[in-house]
Amino acid sequence: MRFGTGLVAVWCVGIVVSFGAVSVSATAQAAIPPKLYWGNNTEIAVANLDGTLPNFNFINSGSMIGVAVNAQHIYWTEPISNKIGRANLSGTEKNEAFITGHADVPWGVAVNDNFIYWTNQNSGSIGRAKLDGTEANEKFIEGINDPAGLAINSEYIYFASFEGKEIGRAKLDGTEVTTKLIELTNKPGGVAVDGQHVYWTNESATSIGEANLNGTGKNEEFIPTGSEPKGLAVNGQHIYWANRTGSTLGEANLDGSGLTAELVKGASKPAGVAVSVPLATPSTTALAFATTPEQSLSVPQTLTLTNQGVASLSVYGISFSGADQQDFVVRSSTCGSVIEPESSCQVSVSFAPQASGARAATMQITSDDYANSPLSIALSGTAGGLPQGPIGQTGPTGQTGPTGATGSTGATGPTGATGSTGATGPRGPAGLDGQVILVTCTTTTRTVNHKPKKTTKCTSRPVPTPTTFTSTSIERATLGRHGFVYAIGTARKGRVVLRATRALSAGRYTLTLVSGRGRHAVVRRMAVELP
Repeated sequence: MRFGTGLVAVWCVGIVVSFGAVSVSATAQAAIPPKLYWGNNTEIAVANLDGTLPNFNFINSGSMIGVAVNAQHIYWTEPISNKIGRANLSGTEKNEAFITGHADVPWGVAVNDNFIYWTNQNSGSIGRAKLDGTEANEKFIEGINDPAGLAINSEYIYFASFEGKEIGRAKLDGTEVTTKLIELTNKPGGVAVDGQHVYWTNESATSIGEANLNGTGKNEEFIPTGSEPKGLAVNGQHIYWANRTGSTLGEANLDGSGLTAELVKGASKPAGVAVSVPLATPSTTALAFATTPEQSLSVPQTLTLTNQGVASLSVYGISFSGADQQDFVVRSSTCGSVIEPESSCQVSVSFAPQASGARAATMQITSDDYANSPLSIALSGTAGGLPQGPIGQTGPTGQTGPTGATGSTGATGPTGATGSTGATGPRGPAGLDGQVILVTCTTTTRTVNHKPKKTTKCTSRPVPTPTTFTSTSIERATLGRHGFVYAIGTARKGRVVLRATRALSAGRYTLTLVSGRGRHAVVRRMAVELP
């Protein structure tokens, strides 16, 4: 066992709990602003995200190491007493023995919408229990060499092997365990994940490492911290870590820039770190469309996405996967901006079958609610034939009349004068001749009077189109690639105006125009090249 100067447990931000309905206690806690939490030796400490107003004695308990939060609770590990504790986000209703008898020197801790996970250093395992603490299984995953920090997303558990010098991964159900996903030269401590990367602390190398979620692109010197980093957490804007030897907490941007080594000063041997999380909750997990004629467009259905968490929610993209992913289109979306706690946005989807029979796909919504990203919405529908109108009754056939006599041929008349050329008619309405305008908006956050202030700046640029196309009516438009929707907008008055919903890189995209509604809708697709 190691206490005080050894490995410290960590937790990854973005681990949240999802409920079908918000309880009274969850609603009451929604007024709590986003916070930064960390294990502060024998207590849990808290501060604002900019490091101001630290409270070093927020929750008192034993040796409090790993820390995790969701939309309702804060969790921590106590390796000396072999317990896992829990309290409300306000610090009330503290339960130091929330899980006991099923932990063996617990270190890291993480939660999602179904379970709580923790590492057991002494038994070399990862434990799991339901969110109410029942059905605890200390050896949910076994055979890990000295497990330390861990973090989870919607698919995997990531864990650090301190003595093994490696980062491992397993499915959330405990299968497909890979202990050597990332092999390292230093002993890792804290672990965190976001939508694209896994991060870890290198204690002896005084740095934070980074790699892709599949273990490729390893960079062990991603952020040089200059001190001994322990716990680690991320949100949609920043990376946070605990400097155990310097008794400080540091911060940097997600790309490693903007390093602030002493965001919080005066901590007491800080360990695990966590930040407030958003919670993306869909109104349904499945959309079933009525039978729709092939090559037409169904009446749209609307999905509502609500942020039931404590931090602001950012939706990064909407995409489709599955065998029939081209049969479904986004008609409109209000999820392109930041969604504040207790607020919602809507996504309108239509069924556009390209072939006959039953069709199915999955709509995926990616966001900075990393524990539930991407959200998966099942889509289904059946393509039918075009409707046929009723056939009227055939009337009776009349009698054939007698053939009349052939008349004589008359004389040829004189040729008439040539008439004047008529005036040229008015020019028809201007059509859309391939002019596409892409609007890209960037939201930045800065601190003013100790409060975060968001500023949005938008720029526009033309997108060349190799194909000439016309449209005199208002059409709905989307720009997509590989099943992902990158921009949405409308075509009207001689041009398409698209607003980007996620970052676009150079390359070929598909521009989809939809005119009309219901079974009379027409879908057109064409390729455009983004420079």
